[in-house]
Amino acid sequence: DMIQWKWYNVDRDTGNRLQVGIDVSDLYGNSYTYGFVESGYMERLEYGTSFDGTAISWEIETGDQLHVKDDLFMKTSLTRINAVAVAKNIDSGITFTHTMDGAQSSNDYQLSVASSNRYANVIADVFSTPGMFHSYKFSGSSSSETKGFEPLVFASYYKKVRDHIN
Repeated sequence: DMIQWKWYNVDRDTGNRLQVGIDVSDLYGNSYTYGFVESGYMERLEYGTSFDGTAISWEIETGDQLHVKDDLFMKTSLTRINAVAVAKNIDSGITFTHTMDGAQSSNDYQLSVASSNRYANVIADVFSTPGMFHSYKFSGSSSSETKGFEPLVFASYYKKVRDHIN
């Protein structure tokens, strides 16, 4: 979270909200973090690939942005996206959401970052209708990965359509 300068807030749902957190060290000096939840149970934190058996969900979203620098009145159409990310397991599908002009509706595209290589290079055709402001969101969940989507580079290809005149 670039606004609050912290990584993220975990939504642990009702009954699983943390009440107390403690650090525990073993005889070899290894440190572990445990927490106590509302239901009275103690859980090891920052360990494993799920929250109480539920897949860990994640989301990365950009703000609205102009495709053409310093041209507020140019409508553009998103034609293609290219995401390079750290490769994940076979079930590591992500949803790419494209929203234009702050609309409530958006278009979703399913992408996969599964690869036997270290990096996955995903290219997807979009062909959106024209808009001035474009925002992008990547989301998904996994119960087999210790880290969610790890983007390295994201590029959007667009074409200029027309000036916004009405």
